[in-house]
Amino acid sequence: WKTPAERCFLWLGGFRSSEILKLLANQLEPMTERQMLGIESLQQTSQQAEDALSQGMESLQQSLADTLSSGTLGSSSSGNVASYMGQMA
Repeated sequence: WKTPAERCFLWLGGFRSSEILKLLANQLEPMTERQMLGIESLQQTSQQAEDALSQGMESLQQSLADTLSSGTLGSSSSGNVASYMGQMA
């Protein structure tokens, strides 16, 4: 329901779908056992995806920091720009 760019900005802003699920679960009572298990499963899946995204972001930030600190990124060389773009990819 959101574009990838919008989801990226929401993520960077601190939005976490698992938190919404926790809030909703309390408001959706009474639920059957099957519904509760489904919500719990969705929460776990969401949390795992969030953890993976966080690790990926940390890795990207570290890689970019390493590239910037090594001095291989320059503003005048197209080769350095290509190296930077490769790091971002």
